[in-house]
Amino acid sequence: MNALIRILAVILNATYKVCCLFPRRNLVLLCSRQSDSLSGDYAALKDEFKQRGWEVKALIMRLDKKHVLRFTTRMFCETYYLARCKVCFLDGGDPVVSLLSFNTEALSADSPLFTEVPAQPLVVQLWHAFGSFKKFGYQAFGGQEARSSSFAESVHAHRNYSWVVCTGEESRKIFSEAFRCPKERVIPLGRPTYDQLIEQRDLIGRGNSILMAPTLRKSPEADHPFKQLQNDLPASSDELAQKCIWSFHPLENGGASDSVRELCACSCLVTDYSSLVYDAYLLNTPVFFYVPDITEYLQSPGLNRNPLEICPEITATTKEELFGLLLQFNNAPEEYDFNALNAFIGNTFTIQRPDVAKQIADFCIEKLAQNNE
Repeated sequence: MNALIRILAVILNATYKVCCLFPRRNLVLLCSRQSDSLSGDYAALKDEFKQRGWEVKALIMRLDKKHVLRFTTRMFCETYYLARCKVCFLDGGDPVVSLLSFNTEALSADSPLFTEVPAQPLVVQLWHAFGSFKKFGYQAFGGQEARSSSFAESVHAHRNYSWVVCTGEESRKIFSEAFRCPKERVIPLGRPTYDQLIEQRDLIGRGNSILMAPTLRKSPEADHPFKQLQNDLPASSDELAQKCIWSFHPLENGGASDSVRELCACSCLVTDYSSLVYDAYLLNTPVFFYVPDITEYLQSPGLNRNPLEICPEITATTKEELFGLLLQFNNAPEEYDFNALNAFIGNTFTIQRPDVAKQIADFCIEKLAQNNE
């Protein structure tokens, strides 16, 4: 595998050098392997840069083992646009970016791992989650629920980020650890979706459904308490079962889901370790945590925020506890403990501002001007 990756790196870099013979232009590249459709964050950035007269190219393709050839073609297409663009946004790990050799600038000597970052193009990691609930990246590599450490090292995972965007001061240190970049390269500008959720918050009409949305289970050997819950719930409480909407992770079930839209119509969210909790918080949606496997999950991938310790009032470790919390909420939703949810969220959103897409575009254009001085 390592030999194949080295060969791929040589081919991609040779392609990149040839494509760099053409001049760069005011082009923004949006890359994602998370889904097959443009995210809310990317849609807002696309509109913002187009209003400024920039070209925008989106390469959006959910990683699927069944479409290896298609994805390989996409890798070379991405290499071409990386040689032509001035700004590239990512919303997750990207092996093409991590394997290429860009024109770089040096970082401080105390950088955790990566001592250089691209000066051209400007590569911005706009992580697809608001907060840092569970551990990820270099915090988690090597465990049952994460990629192997050897694979991560062989592709130089999360290398070549000029800047990393987060939503608040609390996440800067965590993102620095996850991406092995200096903390000063992690900037709390926020995600454009923040504005969209705040606008929706006062417009939504609450339904009476319960959204069941667990996080992605990567390992087939891992327990999946929510699937067991889905089987057991009708026999335990038909009243609750009729209200439940099951929204398993799209990368897990091979399909698409719009959990945020479902959040707008439900009365509450039940999750285990999904970052959807942050979207729910912004929408003022009550949240309950169901974590019967938390002991194992703390081992891999691990948690940056432990709901059982921070907000036990809204956390259940057994079906009976969960049913009790949901029946109590069903009878008196106005008594939900938002203070417990606020305690879990902490300082995730310490920097809040309108027009996040505009702020990010301003930041990128300013950095490009500084690099050209």
